[in-house]
Amino acid sequence: MSLIAYKRINGIRGSVTPPADKSITHRAFILAAMAHGRSKIHNPLLSLDTQATLAALQAVGVEVTFENRSVIINSNGFARFRSPQKDIDCGNSGTTARLLMGLLAPAGITARLDGDESLRKRPMARVIEPLRAMGADISGEKLPIKISPALMHSADIVGKVASAQVKSAILLAGMQLPDVTSYTEPLLTRNHTERMMPMFGVEIRKEGNTSYVGGGKIEPCELTVPGDISSAAMLIAAAYIYGNSEITVRQVGLNPTRTAFIDILKSWGADIARDSALCGDIIVKSSALSGGEISGSMSAYAIDELPLLAALGLFTDNGVVIKDAAELRHKECDRISAMVHNLRLLGAEVEEFDDGLAVSPLKDGKSGVLFDSMGDHRIAMINIMLAKRWEGGINSDDLAALKVSFPTFINELERLEIK
Repeated sequence: MSLIAYKRINGIRGSVTPPADKSITHRAFILAAMAHGRSKIHNPLLSLDTQATLAALQAVGVEVTFENRSVIINSNGFARFRSPQKDIDCGNSGTTARLLMGLLAPAGITARLDGDESLRKRPMARVIEPLRAMGADISGEKLPIKISPALMHSADIVGKVASAQVKSAILLAGMQLPDVTSYTEPLLTRNHTERMMPMFGVEIRKEGNTSYVGGGKIEPCELTVPGDISSAAMLIAAAYIYGNSEITVRQVGLNPTRTAFIDILKSWGADIARDSALCGDIIVKSSALSGGEISGSMSAYAIDELPLLAALGLFTDNGVVIKDAAELRHKECDRISAMVHNLRLLGAEVEEFDDGLAVSPLKDGKSGVLFDSMGDHRIAMINIMLAKRWEGGINSDDLAALKVSFPTFINELERLEIK
């Protein structure tokens, strides 16, 4: 491990295409594996997390091949999954672990899911309990867990936490059962799974916060994964961290359940223009930001971008208050504690709550700060941007975390820097 120190930069300019959407890639691979036949996924994200999902699907008998920038999945369908010969390693991917539970619990196979030290600490009962209510045989409350064959049944499940991963797991299980399964979420969350299911011939009905799905044939599909708005958000934020900036982020997924970050910034006075389609370009110019409070459903919609919005609080007129975001404590690291720690190192005034934090504006941050990503890819990217704003540093080991979602982040940021 060595120290990487960064020099201050004076803005970014140009255009960039972010990596493909991680959430959509996971779901595309899994839905393709459930279908009987050949599916082709164009422009998927091949990162540590999504590769863990691909490896798990191969372990249950799905054939995976690569063709240029596409992944081809040949499957005999979910009814013909086989028990893997060894433990399925989910790595650091909570999405992999939780969605696989919903996928494999009704499959009539035996499978043991495990992960790295961080993933073993993350909550899994939120998925396991509703699956058990549907008849699943799952041993354990956190990884490692064992899935055994069970005769599962459809059910009406009411979710206790606002989580797209929990919702997706229940819907994936419900797709394999003969009757209708419903899932009601306490707050609407991102709906990638629901949008993608009809592409694979699956009928799904939505009424308010409740989704209804029944068993039936799942058809193979060919689809293209758009750019990841959570990765794009890092570069959008850079325009306001450095000032004197203007960038175009191309071919980004603009599903309305994922654009809360942009909506929040625009409400703060950000100069952002975006296409109205589900996939398009975002044009960003640096401008003054007022700041404000993020709470309630908006915290759920922007959950992955909340640490970034907390960092942007340093550069606002009035600071930022984030509430109703206790879920941040159960990500790859405790992201509330991580942001509080790193922002205080800069000399920022930060108040920590059980479910969020408040960040006051900071005119002159301390230079020479050594930031700590705590192994979290999103915290690592934020730290790099702050280090380049105030001539700080990171440990070289923290760079490995970028492979989870945005392996080329530093290269893209340096390419955009005004020389």
